[in-house]
Amino acid sequence: LGEMKECGCSNNKKVEEIILTPDPNKEQKFLPKLKTNITARPIFKNNYERYEWHMQNGCVGSDDRKWLADYIKSEEFKDIYN
Repeated sequence: LGEMKECGCSNNKKVEEIILTPDPNKEQKFLPKLKTNITARPIFKNNYERYEWHMQNGCVGSDDRKWLADYIKSEEFKDIYN
């Protein structure tokens, strides 16, 4: 599976290099999962729910950033968070 090689360390300890290669004769039985950074956006009943969601998940695009900037200037935001 691996072979012993000298490392570039000053103490010249031998380390085992492990190289994994898939067996071309064996069928791959799993598919790699795709990871995305986008969390499914819920339907918000209130502006403060959307604000809280953005605080946890960030802004996806320029529309979200504009909405967030406007909401922070709103009276509702001041009443709830100040």
